[in-house]
Amino acid sequence: MPFLFAGKMHALLFRKWKNNVKGCDWYDLEWYIKNKTPLHPGHFRNAQKPAVT
Repeated sequence: MPFLFAGKMHALLFRKWKNNVKGCDWYDLEWYIKNKTPLHPGHFRNAQKPAVT
């Protein structure tokens, strides 16, 4: 679950179309917080790095 939470946070913070955040993203974020899911910091940091081609 911490990996999924990190991915969701990355999507909310770094998605290119910031003005069009999906309702399901906010619902998921609320669910993770209510269930006290820890955020996996390493996975979150790795998601921020650009993909190597």
